[in-house]
Formats: sequence, C-alpha cells, structure tokens
Amino acid sequence: MTVEQSDIRAAAKAALWILGFLVLVEVIYPAPTGILVLGLVNGSLSGLIAVGLVLVYRANRIVNFAQFDIGGAVAILTALLIGK
Repeated sequence: MTVEQSDIRAAAKAALWILGFLVLVEVIYPAPTGILVLGLVNGSLSGLIAVGLVLVYRANRIVNFAQFDIGGAVAILTALLIGK
C-alpha cells in the first residue's frame, strides 16, 4: 500500500485548517476544551440524525418522522445529563 503525494497534501491541508481554527478559537473566543468537545459531540449527533433523514428520504421519497423522535430523545437525555 503506497501513499500518494496528493493524499499527503490533502492531509496536511486538513491539519493546517484544523490548527488554524483552533488557534483562532483560542485567540478570539477562548473557551474551555470541555465546552468545545461538548459542542463537537452535540453537533455530531445532530449531523448524524440529519444524514439519516436525508438517506431515508432519498431512498424512499418519504420523510421518516421517527428519526425526529430519536433526535428528541437524544436531546432530552443530553439536557438531563448536563443539568445534573
């Protein structure tokens, strides 16, 4: 298995963007690392629900509202765990 130059460039570019974003966040709006991780986790959960909704709609042309219930349950659980 060989790694091509374009793969290395893409990985380096992604790493630089992530590093630049983290430096920007620390300089302009300093936030604790835990808050950033919590935002990343909550955003990822919302993104996964959205991707699932889009995939079901594209496959069936029917909106599956059960996924909104799953997202609501996750949101309520997250709010309860953060509140305690």
